[in-house]
Amino acid sequence: MELDKLNMYQHLRDFDVPSVVLDEIFRDESDLKILTDAWEDLKSSGLSKDEAAKEISSIIFSLELFKDPEIVEALESIKDGQDFSKN
Repeated sequence: MELDKLNMYQHLRDFDVPSVVLDEIFRDESDLKILTDAWEDLKSSGLSKDEAAKEISSIIFSLELFKDPEIVEALESIKDGQDFSKN
């Protein structure tokens, strides 16, 4: 099961879901169960792991959190490898 979680985590990272977001989800058993159930449901419906990750990442990025300009800027800084704490 741990390998399945790692695989799901990595697929979501491949679709640019920030590790800080995934770490929070994976720390909370309730959130992780929701994510795992959604992942399995999508795969059961015939989607590949990449297709499931794409669908879930779209849902994550549609959350209100990702519409906050400060959050978007911070995530872009992390993605670009910048140290945004100095700004």
